[in-house]
Amino acid sequence: MSPTRRERKNPQLEAKLGEYRQWARTYGGYHATSTIPKQIRTIRRFGEICDMLNPKMMVNDVLDELVRESERGIKPQTLNHVIYDLEAWARFLGQPVNIPRFKASRSQEPWIPTDEDVMRIRKAAASFGDRANASRNSCIVDLLFAGGMRIGELIRINLEHVDGNLLTIISEKGEAPRIIGLPQSLSERLHEYIDMYRSKTDPVALFTTEKGRMNYGWARNIIKLIAKRAGIPKFHAHAARHWCATALLRDGKDGKRLDIREVQIHLGHASLASTQVYTHIKSRDVAERASEHMGEFFRMNKISVTSANPHGTALALDGTAEI
Repeated sequence: MSPTRRERKNPQLEAKLGEYRQWARTYGGYHATSTIPKQIRTIRRFGEICDMLNPKMMVNDVLDELVRESERGIKPQTLNHVIYDLEAWARFLGQPVNIPRFKASRSQEPWIPTDEDVMRIRKAAASFGDRANASRNSCIVDLLFAGGMRIGELIRINLEHVDGNLLTIISEKGEAPRIIGLPQSLSERLHEYIDMYRSKTDPVALFTTEKGRMNYGWARNIIKLIAKRAGIPKFHAHAARHWCATALLRDGKDGKRLDIREVQIHLGHASLASTQVYTHIKSRDVAERASEHMGEFFRMNKISVTSANPHGTALALDGTAEI
């Protein structure tokens, strides 16, 4: 087999990256489907500007590039993720380095789509592509909303994981497998997709393309296109997970809700602290509810502004006349 363009350009780095894949999955402890490919992209990118086989020599070049990216508006959190990836690479080479972190801005509440947004996205998915692809895409989007799963978990689902209304989810982060229940209508459409529309390019995968099992990049791109079609371009798969969590913690029509431990199991959080993030009420919601609540009092107890100063001079807060 002839070498690829990358191998011809930087054969030593590419050889080491092959070793890094195995190290990251085992000794490195990186289990998430998307993490290792992302790290490799980062290493290759910086391999264009510095010697990635000599980590201690790369630090200054890395910092110079990251400062330039910061000046272009890249968020500190994003830059720190890059640093984290490069430090992992240095540990693999046995030459650990500590790269200064960028001061992260105060964390913002995650964007959570409204119920109206969810309906628009679901409708867009159900009409995206021919009948077979629309069936697949609709099931994908509804599983994200109903199951609160990550993309890496979605693409790992096999046919054997579907059992009536139950679905086994294989974690992408090394957590224990979990079983979630599907709404009856979604279960019926999922089985219709399997029986009538699923491409058999992979014998075991639930979601397939013309080339086999759907991969991370393909799934992410489909969701991006559906979001654009729905007119909500900022939507992404993890936003569906946010919506799922908050929807499960809301009161249902019967006035009941899942308790936080049940939501933790549904989402597959290893720590309850991760689930507790969703128990907060967004500050905008608090402002609107407080305004409405206080408004009732002020509507019922209206007063007219009158002046007790016969000369009409304005009164300061301490009761003295302002000059």
